[in-house]
Amino acid sequence: MSALIMAAVLYRVLADGVSPHAALALGLLACGAARLAPEIVAKTPVAAGQALIALVFVYAGHQLASSPALRRGPVWGVPVAAVGIGLFAVGLVEPLDLKSAPLGTPVLSVLTALAVCWGLTTGARAVRSCGIRADRAIVSLAATGTGVIYVHAVLNWGLHAVGHGEGPLLPTFCLVLAGSWSAALLLARTPLRGWALGRAPAPPPLSR
Repeated sequence: MSALIMAAVLYRVLADGVSPHAALALGLLACGAARLAPEIVAKTPVAAGQALIALVFVYAGHQLASSPALRRGPVWGVPVAAVGIGLFAVGLVEPLDLKSAPLGTPVLSVLTALAVCWGLTTGARAVRSCGIRADRAIVSLAATGTGVIYVHAVLNWGLHAVGHGEGPLLPTFCLVLAGSWSAALLLARTPLRGWALGRAPAPPPLSR
C-alpha cells in the first residue's frame, strides 16, 4: 500500500514538474537497480524501491488512459491477457514480484506483466455490452480492492503457518485471491466497511 501511494505521488510530481517521461526513466533505472542489487531495493524504507519500480506501470497506465490508439481493440484484450498469464503459469516467464525485487526474467517479466494489465483493462470494455448486472459486479469487486490488499496478507500468513505457503504458485494465487475477495465482499455488507474498506455508508435517496 505504501509503495502504491508513493508511486502515485511521485509520478504526479514528476509528470507535472518535469515530464511523464522522466518518471518512466526513473522507473527503468529502478528496474536496473533491482536486477543488480535486489536485496537493497527490497529492503528500502516504506517500500521506496518498489515505488520507483512501480513508476513504469503508472506511466503505462497513464499512456493507456490518454491514448485513443491504446484504448482500442477490446476484442484483443482478453487473448493478450490470457497469453501473458499463460506464459507465467507454464514457467516460460518468471512471475513478477515487486516485493522481492529481482523482477523475474529480465525485461520479459515486466513486459509480460504490462501486457496482462493492458489486456485486462481493454478487455474489460467489452463487458459494457453484458448489461447492468455485469457492471454492478465489476463495481463491487473494484470497490473492495482495498480490503483485498489487507486480507491477502492474513491469508498468506495463514498458509505459511499451516505449512502450505510454499505450494504451487498458481493454485496458491487463486486460493488467496478468491478468499481475499470473498472476505472483502462480506465486509462490504457489514457496519465495519467504513474502517475496513474505506467505504462510507451509501447516502439515503433524495426525497421528492
